[in-house]
Amino acid sequence: MSENSVLSRTREALERNQFKVFVASSREDAVNKVLELIPLDANVGVGGSVTIRELGLIEALIRRGIGLFIIGCRICRLATGFLL
Repeated sequence: MSENSVLSRTREALERNQFKVFVASSREDAVNKVLELIPLDANVGVGGSVTIRELGLIEALIRRGIGLFIIGCRICRLATGFLL
């Protein structure tokens, strides 16, 4: 099964279940799309997603000044720099 076929089937299944799907051609495009979708005054909770960490999205959110809550770790760092 080709990569495009798997991607198409996955996209269709997600859309059938009311998910809004965006397909990015690179890591940079994916991060930029996520940043575009998140309002500047938002607070974002991040769970244990390896993908989010591999994309460098946490760092991008912090650089943008988004309120960030890392869930499921011993130390939570907010974009303001405070440690809880």
